[in-house]
Amino acid sequence: MTQEILSKYYNQESERLRYRQLSMDDFDDWKVFFDGNEREHFLALDATLSPEEKAKEWIELQLERYTQGDFGHLAILEKSSGNLVGVSGLLVRNKQTNLDFEVAYSILPNYWGKGYATEAAKNMKQFAITHQLHPRVVSWIHPKNSFSQNVAQKNGMKFNGEQIEFRGIQVQVWETEIGSNSNI
Repeated sequence: MTQEILSKYYNQESERLRYRQLSMDDFDDWKVFFDGNEREHFLALDATLSPEEKAKEWIELQLERYTQGDFGHLAILEKSSGNLVGVSGLLVRNKQTNLDFEVAYSILPNYWGKGYATEAAKNMKQFAITHQLHPRVVSWIHPKNSFSQNVAQKNGMKFNGEQIEFRGIQVQVWETEIGSNSNI
């Protein structure tokens, strides 16, 4: 990834949201995501970890991705309040010999139902298109996660029957073709 593309990626805005790199300063706000979240099981995280451990691991993984010159989840901030509402990003996914860019998103429960996941997902997809990152973008979604399936549909993605194993569970690969060029 070029530094110019990464710089643009790490500093995005959409209509109601601002995106930036996650940092450990986001820990207290982000750990709330893992405290009694009825949808957390869709992420197939280690259920034996505490909310604090999950939040720390999540943020550390993103910091590692940034250090490696990769995309990763970004903090999503509500422009009107400056509050953290969740995370979203493009994740480089290697499955066997194929490379994909996943549009990923997780919204804090207090902000569900406000359209933030859809806005963030559309923003990330548009970033991939604008910068011609890859011929397609995907979202890996648990088969019972109707919430993320709805977001994927609103983002112009379709489930074409492809399923893969991720963290020990089967996930559906929702996709959209975006072009034939690649800058990776």
